[in-house]
Amino acid sequence: MIVEKAKKFGQDLGAAENECNYSDGWLRNFKFRHGIRRLDRADNPLKTLPEDEVEEWLLIDENEPVEQELTDEDIINIVVNPQPTQNLEESDSDAETEEKEKISWAAAAESLNKFISFAEASTSYSASEIIDFHIIRNKFYTKRQKSRKQKDIRDFFKSK
Repeated sequence: MIVEKAKKFGQDLGAAENECNYSDGWLRNFKFRHGIRRLDRADNPLKTLPEDEVEEWLLIDENEPVEQELTDEDIINIVVNPQPTQNLEESDSDAETEEKEKISWAAAAESLNKFISFAEASTSYSASEIIDFHIIRNKFYTKRQKSRKQKDIRDFFKSK
């Protein structure tokens, strides 16, 4: 059944029959790539279920609306004539290429202190949350101090 469907798609896409090789090896690799395997009837867990329960499970979402129902021709048209779409990954990469504003340690410290002052004055934050904010601020100041590079006085006397 898979080979027949693949041949039909190939014909619909305009591929010459001698271009595509639908051999046993191709079918085996296709099944492996897509996780298709045959269940032996003895190992089939559905064999122990009553047929009416299986039927109910198969039809459980039959009346649920679907986003879009595609026929074979629709799928082929989408593959052959793709429509341009806005891809989220593309918009993310565009944002990365734009130069981001660099925030200084001093500006970040000022914002953090303002937020902590706001949280202390607000009734929306518990005492334990405010303590957590102070811990974060202390870690921030520690990282800020470690980021500063100590200059060697000899650097000032190097001739340029």
